[in-house]
Amino acid sequence: MCGIAGAVGANVSARNVADQLRLLEHRGPDASGVFAVGPGVIGQTRLAVIDLVTGDPPMTSEQGTIGAVLNGEVYNYRDLRRDLLARGHHLATQSDTETIVHL
Repeated sequence: MCGIAGAVGANVSARNVADQLRLLEHRGPDASGVFAVGPGVIGQTRLAVIDLVTGDPPMTSEQGTIGAVLNGEVYNYRDLRRDLLARGHHLATQSDTETIVHL
């Protein structure tokens, strides 16, 4: 099970959330990452289940303006992925989380 941390506020930094993630390493030993935009920061430690090679968190949109972390599984992500590709999206991974970002 992955670990998720985040914060919102004027004095919040990616370093604050990275410090939180260090306390959650046991929840997801395979990878970790932080996404910061405006006053919000999210981060995740990852226990790799789907897309073991390119699925490290956080997942971001093509423009890098939307980020997401997920603990769980999107069971119909393959169908969603096909629909997104047909509509012109460019997906960089095989991750179920990336489909959520693009939706």
